[in-house]
Amino acid sequence: MVGVRDKLGGLERQKRLRSRQSWLSYAVVVLLVLGIFFRFVNIDRKVYWVDEVYTSLRSSGHTQRELVRQIFNGQEVTVADLQAYQHLSPDKDWGDTLQALKGNAEHAPLYFLLLRFWMQAFGSSVATVRTLSALFSLLAFPCLYWLCRELFAAPAVKWVAVSLFAISPLHVLYAQEARQYSLWTVMVLLSSATLLWAMRTKTRRSWIAYGVAVALGLYTHLLFALVAIAHALYVLVIEKLRPTRTVLRYLLASGLGALAFMPWVVVVATSMRQIQTTTDFLTRKQSLSRLIDGWFLDINRVFLDLQLGSFNFVLVLVVAIALFALCRHAPRRTWLMVVALMGVNFFALAVPDLALGGMRSMQVRYLIPFYLGIQLALAYGFAYYAVRVGAWWQKLCRVVLVGMIVAGIISCVNSAQAEVWWNKSLPKSSHYPRAADIVNKADRPLLISDSNPIGMLSFSYLTDSDVRFRLVTQPGALKPFDDVGTVYALTPSNQLKARLKNRLNYQMVPVLKKDGKPYLWQLQKSQEE
Repeated sequence: MVGVRDKLGGLERQKRLRSRQSWLSYAVVVLLVLGIFFRFVNIDRKVYWVDEVYTSLRSSGHTQRELVRQIFNGQEVTVADLQAYQHLSPDKDWGDTLQALKGNAEHAPLYFLLLRFWMQAFGSSVATVRTLSALFSLLAFPCLYWLCRELFAAPAVKWVAVSLFAISPLHVLYAQEARQYSLWTVMVLLSSATLLWAMRTKTRRSWIAYGVAVALGLYTHLLFALVAIAHALYVLVIEKLRPTRTVLRYLLASGLGALAFMPWVVVVATSMRQIQTTTDFLTRKQSLSRLIDGWFLDINRVFLDLQLGSFNFVLVLVVAIALFALCRHAPRRTWLMVVALMGVNFFALAVPDLALGGMRSMQVRYLIPFYLGIQLALAYGFAYYAVRVGAWWQKLCRVVLVGMIVAGIISCVNSAQAEVWWNKSLPKSSHYPRAADIVNKADRPLLISDSNPIGMLSFSYLTDSDVRFRLVTQPGALKPFDDVGTVYALTPSNQLKARLKNRLNYQMVPVLKKDGKPYLWQLQKSQEE
């Protein structure tokens, strides 16, 4: 009788297990569909901000110097004239694109060259350009699944990781940005999975694949070098610092990958002064409290983007518990890879900030390997605590997981409807939609500005085709003009204000303000003779 009851109990447990697995499968499919939907919905809605303008400018073979010389000379131009520098033209070939990229060597060229190919095939609209990033983001799903297969034995970890990634507000935002960060995400996942595969199978084919992945990763983002360092530490620790065959094969494969990147290393070395100027903003000193607040906020943005204030600490605590579970219960070959990816990436940026001052570690896009490691740790933590501890912990774990998934979905819904979000916001460009709405409604509008040339290109994406521009870099270059229609000035410098008032005889009426400071003026001819 006891044996019959045990048998029935075992069948009942198997039935419940199959039911849970079926439920998990359905949930993963739904979240995947939602994740794909969020990556493409309203993809052209948000402001095409300055970094994305740079992407189109360089990929099409144009330069900012060329733009300033031909457009910012005080002559009247149209939206079409401005945006000609965002599209491919017959007089700009692949060589022009490569030269434009060499002028900004801090950005590795692979993504931009792929984008030029994409633009030649499908056009240069905002939706088309951003779609390439969205497609790269989809490639991250199989790469993440493969990495989890190499790292974890439990099937549930793979599906939890994919689910969290699918509706992660951070990854959705960068999937809709015309920048290289979704491709970099793919290369971090792909190279890590390939390394584990090569160490497991020890075949020549797998090591060749790893070498190729290293080269592609370096050509995608210069900070992939930190991922390569993490991989090196992982191999050396796993092999106990001995010159084993695995270590030698790793050194050969990674060395060949690095060697393939040497042409761009030369470009970087010859452009160091320009790179230092471009990245000077990263050295602005921040207080310790501001740094810590920024770190906590960015960790939260991986999973929920709801501005919950002090709740930021709660999610950081959840991450810490998940990391503890990973390092305490997972095999060393598993947790070491995750910790290496996280630790090298974070400390390489945070230590200079703490020692020298700066905000490198507050640039969320630079810490993608760190956040991927957090997601892997959480996936393992949820899978571990959901099945291997007491019933109270299991229920709490499931509630937290469901809460994070719901928060991620709500975050994606909110950002999908916004014109400006935190990842596309600068002090001026965040106000562009309101200014453009006023200008578009005016009668035969003319816009005057000596603002950042790239910022004005960004603004032009929000204006109607009949808006005219007079743009300068030097206010003295602005000549008298007929004020037919409605004339506006957008973020003019003090020098331009003085010229408009004193030399061109205009009165300036503030139209839009932010924190009490006007940034859009309507110009009216002074009645004084």
